Amino acid sequence: MLSPAKEILANLRVVLASSSPQRKAILQQLGVKFDVIPSPFYEETVDKNAFSDARDYVKSLAHQKALAVAEQFQNTNEEILVVGADTVIIHDDKIIGKPHKHETAVETLNMLNNGCHQVCTGVSLIKVYSKKHEETLFTETTRVTFGKLTQEQIRSYVDTGEPLNKAGAYGIQGLGALLVEKIDGDYYNVVGFPAYKFFTELVKFTNNN
Repeated sequence: MLSPAKEILANLRVVLASSSPQRKAILQQLGVKFDVIPSPFYEETVDKNAFSDARDYVKSLAHQKALAVAEQFQNTNEEILVVGADTVIIHDDKIIGKPHKHETAVETLNMLNNGCHQVCTGVSLIKVYSKKHEETLFTETTRVTFGKLTQEQIRSYVDTGEPLNKAGAYGIQGLGALLVEKIDGDYYNVVGFPAYKFFTELVKFTNNN
């Protein structure tokens, strides 16, 4: 998988349609050379309640984010791969948003405390060339189990500010790791970008086109 993927990426200009430092760090760790163009698409315009399946919701957001950047290259002569992604937390079949206030973060962590939830990431790969667009969409889901946390532990974590504006009110790559008892699936997906599936889907997408 690694050799074909590296060969594919060497012949493309890769553009990450995200300002996420976590996704940027993962791609850098994987040795991918890429540019960052944050998507102008505003995800709050999409009603998550309009989707019966969270996977369809994250795929829709990933598509819209990537498309908004891909459209900027309509007249390019380069072969460009635009990568868009979105990650949500699912608990009791409901999508949990990103808290913007301390008290909301506390409420979210209390909801997830001493139980299991799912982290679902949707990814869009749009290849732009000769004024054409080709796209593939996929999702990855990881099951996360929180330990039994005290209110003091939760509030102490929230006071660090790390949970704000993060899906599920925690960052597993930071102090949030102390909340997680175990995971079942791709760790990098919980961080925000499913590394293994990105490479496998990239090779499949390229071979099909």
